[in-house]
Amino acid sequence: MERLLELKQNVPEVKMIAKVDKLNTYLENSIEDIRNTLKTLNETKMADWQELNDLFLQQLQSV
Repeated sequence: MERLLELKQNVPEVKMIAKVDKLNTYLENSIEDIRNTLKTLNETKMADWQELNDLFLQQLQSV
């Protein structure tokens, strides 16, 4: 993600478009919020999909 952001910030088109400070501030804050949220997701246990998979397979078999 860091590499993608770096690439997007350094493309030639960036120099041709006028900056919108309010939008840039919003995006910078949003990126920081998303990073913080992602940090908490690493600690979250992944959902068990087995029950849903079984239900799906049952539905397929009944058709």
